[in-house]
Amino acid sequence: MLFNRRELLVAYGALLAACADDSSSSVDEARVLRDLAEIVVKPTYGRLSERANTLKASIALFSLEVTGETLSGTQAAWRATQDAWNGARVFGFGPAKEVEANIRWNKGCEPEAVEATIAQGAPFEPTSLGVTRKGLPALEYLLFDPVGGNESVLQSFVDSEPRTAFLTALGEDLAVEVVNLETAFKAHSEELATAGAGSQIYKSPKDAMDALFNQLIYAADLAVQTIAAPLGSNTGVLAPDLEESWRSDHTLEDTLALLAGIAAVYQGDHGDVQGLGVGDLIKDRSASLDSEFRAALAAAFESVKDAPAPLRVALENEAEQLAETVEVLRKVKRLLASDLATALGVTISFSDMDGD
Repeated sequence: MLFNRRELLVAYGALLAACADDSSSSVDEARVLRDLAEIVVKPTYGRLSERANTLKASIALFSLEVTGETLSGTQAAWRATQDAWNGARVFGFGPAKEVEANIRWNKGCEPEAVEATIAQGAPFEPTSLGVTRKGLPALEYLLFDPVGGNESVLQSFVDSEPRTAFLTALGEDLAVEVVNLETAFKAHSEELATAGAGSQIYKSPKDAMDALFNQLIYAADLAVQTIAAPLGSNTGVLAPDLEESWRSDHTLEDTLALLAGIAAVYQGDHGDVQGLGVGDLIKDRSASLDSEFRAALAAAFESVKDAPAPLRVALENEAEQLAETVEVLRKVKRLLASDLATALGVTISFSDMDGD
């Protein structure tokens, strides 16, 4: 898998280490929100912005030199941006809701619509395009071909100035959308940090925690659905067309990134910087519940990491193992939506997607 191993191991190791710590202390909810805003939220969106700009630069180079080397570099930049996006989805509330579809529409792209747009020729104005023809899914469609491989991708760009121009326009548009989101959420993070003490949005720390915790549950459900939906866990019928990142064979990395985002909020850390997280609030109320959740999250990391890849092939050949992984992921969501939410007194407004 191409998920950032250092980030995964840091999150996974911290979970295991914390399981053995039985100490507890009185933890202030407002302090947790302030730490998350400064230590986790802002750097998370900063990383996404940085990677989107790297992707834009890689696309620009590929557009000048259509080679196997520049294509591989651009694909790696896309994967890194996709990971950063999924890691940030745990903060997909507030201003994120307004631009989410422009960055990644949840139903992917429509290849026919993309090709029709390219056929119309330049100039391209992505801001006027529908969400089915832009963002990370459309870039994935243009940059990856799981059947024909990189040779097929390269051939599609040879002597195709409109295709190259469209790719460049999409890369530039994505970088702008992400920068706008980063700017908007920096302001919104101040609302989290000042909940109940000057925030115009959150009149109390509980209001802010409700918004944040509901998104934690949603991110956990997204992690479940990355595998459960194409596996047909809810219907009993395989549905490979529901796999989000099948063209890039990146779906399992998507799942890991979502789990890493959940872990960051729970632990209150980003990289080597440590603050207070939701887990400190849980541990203050029940050390055993904190240990149970950390163990469940660590088990989810391990199960997804060991899942057979690529998912589009494993759906046919390794369904039993994938089903076990889905159940491990569902435990994370169930704990969040039940025991942890009860311990924190969270009001759940999350609309269940998979019926757990």
